Amino acid sequence: MNSFLKFIHDDNCYCKYYEVVYILFHTGLRISEFCGLTLKDVDLKNKTINVDHQLQRTSNMKYVIEKTKTNAGTRVLPMNDDVAKCFQTIIEER
Repeated sequence: MNSFLKFIHDDNCYCKYYEVVYILFHTGLRISEFCGLTLKDVDLKNKTINVDHQLQRTSNMKYVIEKTKTNAGTRVLPMNDDVAKCFQTIIEER
């Protein structure tokens, strides 16, 4: 575990964000893509993440779901066992 993830994991304040930071580091997801994920986008059985939209904030401070900015941004990402465990933890704690 790199030193930043270890810090997040061990810190009393930030440890609640460990799974999110781990997922971001190990998948390459952008924060807006991660925030836009729904349960149907995360396939724990096949260990894939469907990225075809993202959560954006408009100029008048409203949150909206939008398509990815480019065709290359629309993708299906594989996840390893540790990322799947992090998603499972997040889902269970919802």
